[in-house]
Amino acid sequence: MDLSLGMAIWNAAGGQGQIASEGDCPGNNECEGESFPRPRPKPRLQFRSTARVLLSGLGADELCGGYGRHATAISRGGWHALTEELSLDVDRMWARNLGRDDRIVSDRGKELRTAFLDEGVLECLAGIPVDAILDPTLPKGQGDKRIIRAIAENLGLGSSSFLPKRAV
Repeated sequence: MDLSLGMAIWNAAGGQGQIASEGDCPGNNECEGESFPRPRPKPRLQFRSTARVLLSGLGADELCGGYGRHATAISRGGWHALTEELSLDVDRMWARNLGRDDRIVSDRGKELRTAFLDEGVLECLAGIPVDAILDPTLPKGQGDKRIIRAIAENLGLGSSSFLPKRAV
């Protein structure tokens, strides 16, 4: 798993890719199953980022309950078990994920920034009851990372406020 996550981050840090043009299938299966032939996709534009910083969402799932095991913890042992699981995630995140991600991004000559690990964010979340941060009894895309979803909705970020979690 470390290799597959690491490769995705390494490729993202490279900042090379293609920009989809109008008419391309957006990748969310909207084009699958069509009974009529699709027009040939327009050429994609090649892209290379000159950014020196890569923003990462590391910490959002660990701090705000974005993993399936968080729902399992609350069903097995209630809010206390969920709080323990979140604490375990945060405690091991530094050794498990942060070092790996920082080394991979640095290999590309860039700096890694993790907004969810900012001291102010950590202090703020520490002062909020867990049931205000997440509710694993709600469906995916609603209860997981509930506090982040509410902020995204208030900022007018549209569908990103209710999309279910996707892996790197």
